[in-house]
Amino acid sequence: MVSGVQGACIPVSDEASQRLRAFIIDRRHSLGFSQTRAAEVGGFSRATLASFEAGKSAMPTRETLVCIAAGLRLPYSALESVINGEQHDSANSPEVQHLAERLTRLSPQDFLTIEALVSRLEQTGK
Repeated sequence: MVSGVQGACIPVSDEASQRLRAFIIDRRHSLGFSQTRAAEVGGFSRATLASFEAGKSAMPTRETLVCIAAGLRLPYSALESVINGEQHDSANSPEVQHLAERLTRLSPQDFLTIEALVSRLEQTGK
């Protein structure tokens, strides 16, 4: 479990930190995740997330942000975009584009199998 103290904190403006806090909270709520669930999925402590969301701690380390992104089912690049003030569009992230390209190479039957698996994961992931 990542505690949030490994490595140095990412130096960002207060505005970027507030933007990231709001994004994380909105994303977690849109997934229907509690802080505990997001922490379990991402492999970090709930206290780390709670402290950052409440504005009681500084910007987490890159290692912790990678775990938070995983807990929110996003690529790390999504959080980087938010920090940098860029519009985040997870559907156009390089990770999603790469996965979409790989999916186009599957047979129709394999594609249906993957689609069913994703549906099952979405139902049990919350």
